[in-house]
Amino acid sequence: MQFVHESVRLACDANRAFRFLTRPEMLEKWVSGECRVDLRLGGAYGIKADLGPDGPAFDTQGSEICQYEREKTLEVSWRDSLHTGASYNLLVRFMPCRSDTEFCTELHLMFKHQDRMLEQDEFDVYSKLFGGLFERLRQHVNKDWVIRDADLSLSWLRGSSF
Repeated sequence: MQFVHESVRLACDANRAFRFLTRPEMLEKWVSGECRVDLRLGGAYGIKADLGPDGPAFDTQGSEICQYEREKTLEVSWRDSLHTGASYNLLVRFMPCRSDTEFCTELHLMFKHQDRMLEQDEFDVYSKLFGGLFERLRQHVNKDWVIRDADLSLSWLRGSSF
């Protein structure tokens, strides 16, 4: 496998979506773990949490921010100290949903090993991890609502502060 890809639609603007991944106090609410973020190049990006029966435990202490552009991208050199000890690249892109509304943001996550293709067991662990994390984030922001393509044309989304 080349990389893991996960995506989620959130009922919020890109600024708020970016803060959900870069402000420790906001991260801790939906990750349910310890978070440390120093939002600058080379700054720390550490999360220690356990997804319980829905996914694996993880600890990214020692990870650092490689690149970011507010409301657009966040790239982290991800060091996994619990599973492999290896280094990976994690890239999240923040994109407005395909609609005229600014109150829906799609997050696309790409995760790959820095030097080689992912082994099948790595792919399975990280697919479950990031799928579980994005599901937690979706539930935190959207509650029970899963935003589908048809929902993007709803006029009440425009101007909403969901």
